[in-house]
Amino acid sequence: HGPAPTKVTTATSGSDIGTTKGEEAEEEKEGEEEDVYVDVVYMVGHLHRGGISNTLYFMNGTTLCESFPTYGTTGKVGEIGNEPGYINSMSACTFDPPLRMKTTERIRVV
Repeated sequence: HGPAPTKVTTATSGSDIGTTKGEEAEEEKEGEEEDVYVDVVYMVGHLHRGGISNTLYFMNGTTLCESFPTYGTTGKVGEIGNEPGYINSMSACTFDPPLRMKTTERIRVV
């Protein structure tokens, strides 16, 4: 067996993408973008108060992930993690088996 996969977390335009780098990853040549493959295991949107959703698309228009906020309820003001009107969590998209993507592959975030 080769070395254990490395966890890579990338923040891209309002989303967090968790990946594990495959063994076949090669060094990037100076001044040239190399096609390196990663296995995407999850994606989570990032919004601020008032946000409705984050949707990530492949460049061909196919939906890759939709992430929605959960807002605090009418709990007590100051109740940590449940403040009324504020986002306290975002839904995640998980991929099992992992989604194989190139690090140079472009996605659209809306």
